[in-house]
Amino acid sequence: MKKLLVPFFTAMLLVGCSGDDDQLSAEELQELDETEDIEKLIDTNERLVKQLEQYSGQAETLQEQIDELQEENDRLKNDILTYKTQAYDTEALKDEELALREEIDAISLNFFEAMHKRDHEQLSLLTSDHVETDEENDVIHVRSDKEVIGSFHYMSLNVSELDFLQQTAFEYDSENDHCSVLYTLHSFEHEENDLIRVVELEFEKEDGTWKVSSIQNRM
Repeated sequence: MKKLLVPFFTAMLLVGCSGDDDQLSAEELQELDETEDIEKLIDTNERLVKQLEQYSGQAETLQEQIDELQEENDRLKNDILTYKTQAYDTEALKDEELALREEIDAISLNFFEAMHKRDHEQLSLLTSDHVETDEENDVIHVRSDKEVIGSFHYMSLNVSELDFLQQTAFEYDSENDHCSVLYTLHSFEHEENDLIRVVELEFEKEDGTWKVSSIQNRM
């Protein structure tokens, strides 16, 4: 009976020893868990780094788009400001030109009336230094320096026969203080054609006052 128990006990010891070799200790299990946790943390960190890089790239792209939109917005603001300024300047120039046309019309009427009345003193006041009045011959001479470049016999207008005159063209050079005006002179006494003639007057500023600097027939 003892002979049988010994081998069996020995076998039990062998089996027990073999089982202990295959099992991990508590420390080894803890180290394994810690290793897995570290690997997970590393993986998570790498994933977060990649996401951060991706978001950073998207943020840079968005910032570039924001900068472009801001630049475009600034350009639009400048364009609007420029447009408003130009519109204001255009409106101001239009008002200035309208007022000037009325002023020129008033001067022209006085000028034609002075020619009709042979008011040489008034003609002298209304004309520039380039215009000379020949009182004996009722002629206006337009000079360039000392040379006569044009003459106009003002009694030939027959102002007494005129029913009205019409401003048909107007050009204004604000930089050089010069303007040119065409007047159409009408008379209803002429049955065939009420149009008498077209006269061009040029004006320039002298000491802040507009004066006639040239007169010539255009038709």
